[in-house]
Amino acid sequence: MVLLRSNGSIANPMNFNSAIFEKNSVEALKQIILTPEDGRSTEERWRRETPYTASLLIQHLALAAGDTIVDFGCGIGRLAKEILSRVDVRVIGVDISKSMLVESLRYVDDPRFCPMPYAMFVDLCAKGRLQFTHAFAIYVLQHCERPAEAIGAFRQGGARRVMAVNMVRRVMPVVEAPDRRYPWVDDGVSVNDEILRHFPGRTAIPLDPGIMSLTDETWAAVFAR
Repeated sequence: MVLLRSNGSIANPMNFNSAIFEKNSVEALKQIILTPEDGRSTEERWRRETPYTASLLIQHLALAAGDTIVDFGCGIGRLAKEILSRVDVRVIGVDISKSMLVESLRYVDDPRFCPMPYAMFVDLCAKGRLQFTHAFAIYVLQHCERPAEAIGAFRQGGARRVMAVNMVRRVMPVVEAPDRRYPWVDDGVSVNDEILRHFPGRTAIPLDPGIMSLTDETWAAVFAR
C-alpha cells in the first residue's frame, strides 16, 4: 500500500523497485543511466555530458593524485572511467544494481576502480572500516530509497566534500505506484536539506544547458564539512 500526501507525493514509500535498475545488456543499462532527453539520445548525452561532468568533479572536489573518492550510483562506471583517465585517484563505485556493478568492472577496466554493493558500503562506513576523501552523486540521490542513510555514510566515511547533481523533487521507483504507467513517485524528502545536515557548506555550481540535459528543477552543488 502507498499512502499519498495531499500533493500527490507518498508519505510512506513501500516496495521500492530496485529491479528497475537491472538490465541484461550494456545498451539498456546506459539508457537507465542517461535517459534520452530534449531530443538527445543516450549516446549523445553520454558523449557530451561525461567529459564535462568529470571536469566539474575534478575542479570542484579539487581531486589530487592519491585521493580515494566514492562514485555513488556509479552505474557501469561512466564517470569513474573518465576521471581515472585524467587523475591518478582510487574510485570506489557504489551501486544498488548487481548488473551495473558487474558491467562496471568490464567498462572501467582499471585496477584503481573497486565496485561495491550499496549494503556493504553503508555497513563498512558505519563500522569505521572504510575511509575516503570525497564523494559524488550525479542524478542518483533523487532515486535513492534512503538518501539520509547514504549521505550519513558519506560523513562516516570521512568525506570532506560531496558534489551532487540532482532534481528538487524525488523520483523513486516503487512497485505500487499510483500511476502504473509511471512507476516513479515523490516522497517529499529534500535531498539538499539531507546533505546540509552533514555537510553545511554549500556552493552552487552553474551548469551549461548546452551540454547538460536539464530541467527547471535540476541543481548542482558541492557541499563541505
